[in-house]
Amino acid sequence: MKKLFIALFVLLLVACSQNPKGVVEAYYNNLDNGEITEAYKLMSKQLTGQAGEQKIRAMLQEQAKGMQKKGGIVSLATEGEAKGEIGEFTVHIVYKDGTKKDDKVSVTKEADGWKISLR
Repeated sequence: MKKLFIALFVLLLVACSQNPKGVVEAYYNNLDNGEITEAYKLMSKQLTGQAGEQKIRAMLQEQAKGMQKKGGIVSLATEGEAKGEIGEFTVHIVYKDGTKKDDKVSVTKEADGWKISLR
């Protein structure tokens, strides 16, 4: 059963990389689950090249810790759109401790799918 769940999860992540909104949601879900490596894989080459892997991973770790302190994500709503090879989204997050947060997220289309990018 566990192998089936893992296979479905991997399939979902691959499918999400073709959908800009799905990439944004997968990014936040990975952070919420403490999956830093998976969140890092969703970052654009421009972003990782500019800031460097070590700095990006440290930032992702801090974001994940912040989410854990709030009890994790209760709900996640994403609005926005992609035009051509770039997109802008607003993510509305509600945490288990009752706090809410809105994040602005940019995405760009790369050869291997949509990625989180700089504005």
